[in-house]
Amino acid sequence: MTLRGRTYFIEPPFFVMATQNSYEHEGVFPITESQLDRFLVKIKVDYGSEDSELNTLNLPHRGVIPDMISDVSPVLGEHALLIAQEAVDQVHVPEHVARAVVQVVRATRVTDEAEIGASPRASRHLLTAAKARAAAQGRVTVEPEDVVLLAPYVLEHRIRTGIRSPDEVVRNAVDSVFGS
Repeated sequence: MTLRGRTYFIEPPFFVMATQNSYEHEGVFPITESQLDRFLVKIKVDYGSEDSELNTLNLPHRGVIPDMISDVSPVLGEHALLIAQEAVDQVHVPEHVARAVVQVVRATRVTDEAEIGASPRASRHLLTAAKARAAAQGRVTVEPEDVVLLAPYVLEHRIRTGIRSPDEVVRNAVDSVFGS
């Protein structure tokens, strides 16, 4: 990591998670396309159901602040996370699947529906996400369905559009490669 011209070495595993509240913009500036392209996935979290919102009223609080930090426990330790990363690296990618990843990403760049399509880095990220899904399901090979399922999460935040929405551009790109 580099901060103010000085490089700091950080031991693995190190990663960044960020949150975005699209309704609060005062004092917050949008990040550039090149910075946004460095995020592996974007997951949209909508409001829960009425029942889930009702259940939040029963959660422990101290005034208006949730008091549940003591209930948080790690799912994986540092060592297990490194082992999981190794497992993902070992997942096989058939050439036809790798080629399909590149074709989907390139399709977001050649369409008139997008002002800016997904970059070559997006191909790498889409393939990595597909390998992680395969590994999480106990498989040693990436399948086309992994790419189809993960494409929206990996690609939509990398695309700038005019007329169509990013999800339509991704859906059309996936359909052009894999069919409807």
